[in-house]
Amino acid sequence: MDFIVDVINQLKPAIYLPAIQHTYARGVVSNRPHRRLPAGATLNDLNFLAPGSKFFNLDAALYSAGQIKDHRNPPACMVSTRKRGGQQSTLIMGDSGGYQIATGQIAITPNKREDIFHWLVQTCDLAMTLDVPTSALQMKKTVKYRTFSDCLVETLGHLEAFKALGAEQGYFLNVLQGLTLEESDEWYDAVKRYNFYGWAISGTQKETLKHLLWRILHLIKDGKFDRDETWLHFLGIGDLKTAVLLTTLRDALRQRFPHCAINVSYDTSTPFLLAGRHLTVLDAPSLRPRGLHIRTHKIDKETWVGSRDPFPYTLSTISEGLQKGDIIRRNWKGEIGPDSLGTMMLINHNVEVQVISIDAIHSLLSAGLPKPHLQQILPYHLLEAREAIEAVLGEPTLKGAWERLLKKETLRVLDNSHR
Repeated sequence: MDFIVDVINQLKPAIYLPAIQHTYARGVVSNRPHRRLPAGATLNDLNFLAPGSKFFNLDAALYSAGQIKDHRNPPACMVSTRKRGGQQSTLIMGDSGGYQIATGQIAITPNKREDIFHWLVQTCDLAMTLDVPTSALQMKKTVKYRTFSDCLVETLGHLEAFKALGAEQGYFLNVLQGLTLEESDEWYDAVKRYNFYGWAISGTQKETLKHLLWRILHLIKDGKFDRDETWLHFLGIGDLKTAVLLTTLRDALRQRFPHCAINVSYDTSTPFLLAGRHLTVLDAPSLRPRGLHIRTHKIDKETWVGSRDPFPYTLSTISEGLQKGDIIRRNWKGEIGPDSLGTMMLINHNVEVQVISIDAIHSLLSAGLPKPHLQQILPYHLLEAREAIEAVLGEPTLKGAWERLLKKETLRVLDNSHR
């Protein structure tokens, strides 16, 4: 797996990876005829991984093996057709598709597991090992895996197979699961012996800040940062608050381990799902002491269909010259809704707005404003949580870090961060 270190600038904040959906990835490189895009753009301009797009470019994203049916002969898409090697300008993290396996969408066999491994190596720059996520148990979408132990035992088999295929010599992340802290501890103790490049964190560890720091301190105790470089990825989160806290975590870890090049990333498919499933548009971020979020608006199909009114949400590049009727059409059957191009344009807008909003909050925090000024803009509990992360990881000894984490005041602050 060719990994270009320079793709991700070490001075950037924690890296947001939009989880690209397969229909969009294939659609933007399709040769099928489409109606014209606004402002003389072409279909390829919707490919935000392609240099020179008239709209916007991203240098990193996530793509899941779970969306591919035939891993030996996958269809062309914006991920598989990107430049690799010396002219590479993008980084793709590969999700191994464990969720689709757990929910029965992919039938796993030894041959299929090997096909997924090779697809990850050939298509992505770094990737997750194959796991059976415990979240499938919570949603009752799995039949084969009924207990936590079922998920863990099957995952250990996948780890052994990936290790035998050479995953420890590549850029693979060991996935951590668990719906409770006790489950998370048991899972971590079982998988920590595998010497992969980094860690992909799911379950309660990504959802509760105190559990996250608990896991980080275990990683420190076990020497997981005593190396030249490593990567932490957080699965399925991408709100503005999380962006702030994960950048704080990354900075604190870099300060504690200056010899280790540490990157932190996180992903969501939210911009795609809001557009494709819910016909919802992302708008400008709302930064207030009472809350921090990106505004959303549901499209009224009846008033948008065929309308020449300008697209009203103007934060994205594609919004310039876009009309409401470019999104909502009436087909030959008389049905009202977005066609495939309308959906792709809406997704393109949503992805850029998500990225712009995250960049905006990071720019604000890096501007050097004193805390009293920040308190007039951002939630107080968020600023307190940042200080708590810095305090715990800034303790010179591991014993001191544990003691700081378990203080009643620290736990209060960390709990409040999730309000």
